[in-house]
Amino acid sequence: MILCIGEILADLIGTERNGIVAYERHAGGAPFNVACDIKALGGKCGFFGRVGKDAVGGFLRDFARAQKFEFLDIAEDEARNTTLAFVDVDREGERRFSFYRRNTADYALEFGERLVGAVQNAHIVHIGSLMLSERRGRAFAQRAMDEARKSGALVSFDVNLRKDIFPSDDAAKRAYRAAVRSADIVKMSADELEFFTGTDDVQKGASRAVPDGRLLFVTYGGRGSAASYRGAFFSAPAMRVDAVATTGAGDAFFAGALFLLDSVLRAGRSTVSEEEMRRILTFANACGGLAAAKRGAIGCLPSYEAVNAFVEKGGKR
Repeated sequence: MILCIGEILADLIGTERNGIVAYERHAGGAPFNVACDIKALGGKCGFFGRVGKDAVGGFLRDFARAQKFEFLDIAEDEARNTTLAFVDVDREGERRFSFYRRNTADYALEFGERLVGAVQNAHIVHIGSLMLSERRGRAFAQRAMDEARKSGALVSFDVNLRKDIFPSDDAAKRAYRAAVRSADIVKMSADELEFFTGTDDVQKGASRAVPDGRLLFVTYGGRGSAASYRGAFFSAPAMRVDAVATTGAGDAFFAGALFLLDSVLRAGRSTVSEEEMRRILTFANACGGLAAAKRGAIGCLPSYEAVNAFVEKGGKR
């Protein structure tokens, strides 16, 4: 099982018509998106998060229950509201986020016996990054990573940089670097790699970001992706699609990658071959492309078999 831990929130995606911007409500939050996409692919997955005891939180809890996760624990916080993310999308499908999350529920996570048990049953524990903006969230993330390592699970972390929720760039770098150091599997965009290491060259950046040969994925949007693993470097071109909105495309990419990595772990192996790594990148690129071709972060991915068919056709549908 892959266990995803962290933010679940409402993405309010804006569309301008006749000078008026209307916002559609969608379930979101990077680790929750990843969890939903893994389930869509047919994987075993769990999710742990927290929402406010409000209308948006109720919508998210109902939505999560409908996903039929192997494990689900979304607490209701009576003292905090559910986090909102307003998403404005330009003509090329690129996004601009505005977060409403002062004293909100997403980072007020608490450990309990159910979560410890879920961690112990997971092959991969995937940690969301939004909680890192708060001291309480950083402490929780570190404990989750420590518990995962203690149980023998791999730790996955997507940087998913949101500088506007930190007091400064330096504060953001300190928080993210600590999480990257504790993770076995890391995902960054090319822009994030450059922000943290000073270079967008995956080989140079990998030696600075994850210098001990752990697995690093780097996404380049419409240009594809690359990976660094145990001193070897891989790349794969993007699948050509008509982009509608890129919200959730990176999460879909990572869901595809983690889904295939989990199959390697379930086979009892601890390393990934060169052939498997190239397949993982190609499959993950297809997942990201399919997500970009639809609006909203969840519900974009078909089954594993359908993604494979998309790959075999070279991205043509």
